[in-house]
Amino acid sequence: MDVNEHEEDWRLAMNVAYAPIAQTILVDKRHEQGFAAKVSTIDPRTMPRRTWQFVDTARHYDDTGAHANILTGEQDGDWLSGKLRYRDDSPFADWLRSQTQDERFDALCVTAIDDTDRTNRQVQADGQIKSGARGQHGTKRPRPGHRIRQRNLPQRARSAGRRRPQRAQPSRHRLHGRQNTVR
Repeated sequence: MDVNEHEEDWRLAMNVAYAPIAQTILVDKRHEQGFAAKVSTIDPRTMPRRTWQFVDTARHYDDTGAHANILTGEQDGDWLSGKLRYRDDSPFADWLRSQTQDERFDALCVTAIDDTDRTNRQVQADGQIKSGARGQHGTKRPRPGHRIRQRNLPQRARSAGRRRPQRAQPSRHRLHGRQNTVR
């Protein structure tokens, strides 16, 4: 799956909204036996985190979407899932459609979050999401090639990576109204 060519402005929003499933390795359920042992042979330095999902490719998954676009009058293009294109020759296309249209991941695309709307999950093109009484903005990692410069960080964060010699510090605590010093 990928972003429709004319919906490229929504790529960041999709990266944020679909992050939980984006890095998942899809495996045909018929290959489940022995798969975990095969994954264990992969060098962890080349693939540090491996998350996989066994999918029954013979099953037809519901791709109508759990969002209530019929009731609210929105069109599929108003939803994030409507801005995606899928490889129809993939055995996982039905499963991907059902997941991206699920109410846990799909969101109504808006230019500005409506704070009064607690029914629809909403997303702005910049990746800000609001779902009921909760919201989030941004990604967990910096963009590829983006490096945080140390001079922009507070002093405590800059020195966090450096090791300092440990000094014995007096530990002061109160015990029955007296101050005790332990060294």
